[in-house]
Amino acid sequence: MVKSLPLSKSRQVLFSDEMNTEADNRKNRISKHLTTAEKYNQDCIIKNTKQGNYYSKPEILNSNLIESIKKLRQNQPFIFQQENEPCHIAKKVVEWFAEKKIECLKWSANSPDLNCIENLLSWLDRELAKVRPRSPDELKSHLV
Repeated sequence: MVKSLPLSKSRQVLFSDEMNTEADNRKNRISKHLTTAEKYNQDCIIKNTKQGNYYSKPEILNSNLIESIKKLRQNQPFIFQQENEPCHIAKKVVEWFAEKKIECLKWSANSPDLNCIENLLSWLDRELAKVRPRSPDELKSHLV
């Protein structure tokens, strides 16, 4: 577990997290009062998917994670940290990490969130809310 990690090893931890950001999303809030007749009308229903599911796909890990690790760690040893959400510990994801010989930090399911990236993503979310980018290009300009 984390508390038994030697200091030399703790400096090798590569923290991870994900954040969904869209141009003009306004926190994905949509307000409309519907009549009883409209309530189940297909034209009034907005379909969405849960954000975390994409991470459980090995092709996403192959195309994004490996390249990021190469850039960030530059062939230095590391231990990968991720949350214990079901999509992160799905059997195919665990197998993918084992196949790639990527050591994952043992993380208790009920441990407090010690991921330092959470603070950064929270700040980024607040800053983007201030500027409210209206297009993908405008969003990129605020992120870069």
